[in-house]
Amino acid sequence: MSASIVLAAHGSNARPQVNERVCQLAGELEAGSTFGRVVAAFHQGEPYFSEVLDQLPVGPVIVIPFMTSDGYYCDTVLPRELRKNLSFNTDTVRMTPPVGSHSKMRMILAHRLDELIRAYDLRASKLAVLVVGHGTPRHTASRDTTIRLARALKIEFDGTKILPAFIDDEPSVLSSVESIEHLDCVVLPFFMSAGMHTIEDLPRMLGFTQELDDVPLVKRDAGRKTVLDRPVGLDDGMFEIINDLAHWTPTARVRRSRKQQSIRLGTRSSKMAIWQATHVASVLPSEYRVDVVEISTMGDRDRTQPIDALPSDAPFTDDIETALIEGRIDVAIHSLKDLPLGESPQTKVAAILPRGDARECIVTHDRVSLMKLPRGATVGTSCARRALQVLRLRPDVQIVSLRGPVDDRVQQVRDGRMAAAILAWVGLQRLDLLDAVDEVFDLEQFLPAPGQAALAVQVRADDQRMFNIVSPFDEAKTRAETTLELDLQRAIEPDSDLTVAAYARHCENRFHLHARIMSKVAKRTLDLTESGESADAVLESVLSKLNRTGLGVATEFVH
Repeated sequence: MSASIVLAAHGSNARPQVNERVCQLAGELEAGSTFGRVVAAFHQGEPYFSEVLDQLPVGPVIVIPFMTSDGYYCDTVLPRELRKNLSFNTDTVRMTPPVGSHSKMRMILAHRLDELIRAYDLRASKLAVLVVGHGTPRHTASRDTTIRLARALKIEFDGTKILPAFIDDEPSVLSSVESIEHLDCVVLPFFMSAGMHTIEDLPRMLGFTQELDDVPLVKRDAGRKTVLDRPVGLDDGMFEIINDLAHWTPTARVRRSRKQQSIRLGTRSSKMAIWQATHVASVLPSEYRVDVVEISTMGDRDRTQPIDALPSDAPFTDDIETALIEGRIDVAIHSLKDLPLGESPQTKVAAILPRGDARECIVTHDRVSLMKLPRGATVGTSCARRALQVLRLRPDVQIVSLRGPVDDRVQQVRDGRMAAAILAWVGLQRLDLLDAVDEVFDLEQFLPAPGQAALAVQVRADDQRMFNIVSPFDEAKTRAETTLELDLQRAIEPDSDLTVAAYARHCENRFHLHARIMSKVAKRTLDLTESGESADAVLESVLSKLNRTGLGVATEFVH
């Protein structure tokens, strides 16, 4: 039976063109899909949320919130109103995440910003960008997506000041404009429709005398150029996002009905990632059939830029987490070090498996050690932590960018594209490539990334059944040690100039931590060691020592 699709928007009684736009999207989706019916529904406007299900054929319904984020209308109003339909049934109605939280949203905003910079001859280094959302103090989730998008754009547009701002929350649009002083300004309205906030309120706040139409508004005031873009919901990319959500969800629904027999493990498609997924599959109960689902991630698709330059805090896990949240997989498998430092409220790490050997090693073309490489030799890595530690030991070598799967990196060295590469020893072990290793560094020479060599098994936060299946494989010792390392990273790396390498051990009821904090600009390195009976005490002591050196850290990021 074909599913029906409901495109659910806030809508507007005062501005019918808002609802017309959503109805147009619904019509385009219906014309180009295999779904039974595709209709729009509104909180303000007909058909209402509370009536739309009763107007659809009997059968499965997928509700796609045409909204920017989780929040009051998405989490409270929409589900409440849908339940008022006489035909509402929890077995046949499923709601996807909101359109604004889709992983492609950041790419749409980045593309818009790049177009505006070129169209209006703006200099990235003399520019401030405001990503403006609605915001509301009654539901903090309404802010989160706007803030994450601003952070992602800041990474991609390095050197440009990018800030989140809100219509009904802090920081306000006015205070944000005041904070950018003399810089030119681009305002990206993170709204799905051309409603009152974007058409009238936002232009007035920014000092425009006319309403916003389908094209950006531009003004020059006291030497500053201000460009107000149209709402992101008017971008053609919305149809692609809606189409993605509409097609992903039915597949997930069919597979969920077979959970008693099948568990879908989501992973990257590299040989290393497949090894990791296969390893996890091997420890799961034998009564389940395990299907490994390969998912393309941003970090795998873009191998030209350094990892730090990609427009995401977690380029190797974002797409897999999205698949998990949207129900296309049941369990996500990650290298723990690749996960973002702030976990989504929609997911949780149910298990951290016993850790492998976290040491680093070197693979060289001429089969020599690091210290025997010739002066000026090229050493491959795209990781600042590794690059700074190499230069600490051999300041005369040249660091070159190296991206790609582990086996491909080894092959690049063998082919002579560079003299050497720094890799995680455990990765070469898992792929049976240890014969390529020329030197294994001890932990005094070379510290690993926080969480290195540990596998994280992630489930949806509301999937208690899957949590119960996976959580018995959690190893308390590995979780405690890696949590200490990652808490240190969480405290230090909000300072974009600093990067951290760390290794913790828990033995004989004591925690031992060795950390190396490195400045990318000043090339300064600080080694810190600490022991104690609790992880919190060790972390507090290390941060206290660090602060006494003059390198302050954001302790509010520590939990």
